Amino acid sequence: MALQGWITFEFGDSRPSEHMRFALGDADEQVLRAFLHEAQALEDSLLRQGGFAASYHVSWKIGQPLVITGTEPNADQRAVMLHRLRPFLLQGESLYFHSVRGILARSSDSPFLHDWLRQTKARFTCKHSQQQFLISVGDMVLNSEAALNQWLNAFEYHREEAKAIDLIMTHDPFPVDASRPIFIMMLREKVDAVLHLGHVVHKMLSDPAGLAAPDA
Repeated sequence: MALQGWITFEFGDSRPSEHMRFALGDADEQVLRAFLHEAQALEDSLLRQGGFAASYHVSWKIGQPLVITGTEPNADQRAVMLHRLRPFLLQGESLYFHSVRGILARSSDSPFLHDWLRQTKARFTCKHSQQQFLISVGDMVLNSEAALNQWLNAFEYHREEAKAIDLIMTHDPFPVDASRPIFIMMLREKVDAVLHLGHVVHKMLSDPAGLAAPDA
C-alpha cells in the first residue's frame, strides 16, 4: 500500500508555513526508510565526535605564493565521517543522494519542495560554494565536485595511484595537502545536504527518533 499524506514546513522567521502533499510507492518508501536509518547513523557519529568543525582561509600577496590554511577533524574523525558518508556518495548505492532526492521530487508536485530540493542539490554538488567564489590551481577548480571526487579516489576511498599522481601534478608547485581544508569543507557541505534531506524524509515517515536539521 502506498504511503501518502501531508507535511508542514515551519520557519523561525516571518515566513508563513508551507504545506505539501506527498505519495510514495512501497519500494520508494523502503529506500527512504533505509536512507533515514543511515542519515541518523551519520548524525549520531558526528554528535559523538563533538561535531564536525571545519574551516579554511585563503590568502595571497603579490609576488608570494597562495596560502591555504584551515581547521579540520583529525584522521580518525575524518575516517568515521567518510565511512558514514559513503552510501550517499557512491552512484551505485541504493542510498545515493541524487537517487533519494529524485524519489522526493517524484513524491510531490509542491513548488516549494522542488525549489528546496534544488537548493539542497546545489549544496551537495559544491555549486553553493562556487556561487560565492572559485578557487583554482591551473585548470582545476578546487571547490568542485570533480576535484573532490578525484581527491577521495586518490587518497581516501580507493587510493588509486594514477589519480593521485595526476592530482599531485595538477597541484604543482603546491602540495595536495594544502588543499585538504577545502575538500574537508566540501564534505561538510555534503553532510549538511544529506541531513537536510533526511529531515524531510523523517517528516514523511513520521519517525519519532527525528533528525536535528532545521526546515531552512
